Amino acid sequence: MLIHTFLRIFFAAVILLTAARPCHTQRSARHKLGQETWNFRIGYVFPSEDTLDDSEVIIGIEKEFLAANGIEALEADTFTLTVDWTRIARRDPSTGETKNVSLIPILMNLKTHKAMEQGGPHWDIGVGLGLYWSMDDIPEMKLKEGTRFAWQVMADYHFSPTWFLSARYIAGSHPNHDRLLGVQFGHKF
Repeated sequence: MLIHTFLRIFFAAVILLTAARPCHTQRSARHKLGQETWNFRIGYVFPSEDTLDDSEVIIGIEKEFLAANGIEALEADTFTLTVDWTRIARRDPSTGETKNVSLIPILMNLKTHKAMEQGGPHWDIGVGLGLYWSMDDIPEMKLKEGTRFAWQVMADYHFSPTWFLSARYIAGSHPNHDRLLGVQFGHKF
């Protein structure tokens, strides 16, 4: 089962890397000529269901690629791959003990750049598809151990060339139960 998950992640990364190629024209002020960037994020997520903790820390990394020419019709500025880690505290029904379960959302995203003024603060707005990778069952969120479909909507507010705030809505097949609302502080490098 674990090897299948790694193969899925590997093939998703290969597809992402081959679909996004470096661009030789400057697409926006936040990318230097042909540059691709990494983002580091840390913040909190708020699970939709009644888990033991109302909020959980989330840590993640995002790789940005300039969108290929074929994506211009969608007005997409950037292709990204986000990988985050959080833990969900739950009570084991058989023993009554608290158990921390790692949950890893892995998503491929399309983001568009919305500048408020030339060279000033700007927004990146995006949507993504991917998977939840749960290390154990999380019955409160209707998640079983293994991988499940996931999607997200995100908005990043860049208040400087390298620092940003991010708001995210991540959910799976049962948005009323498995959604995570997130607020993160990020750094672009």
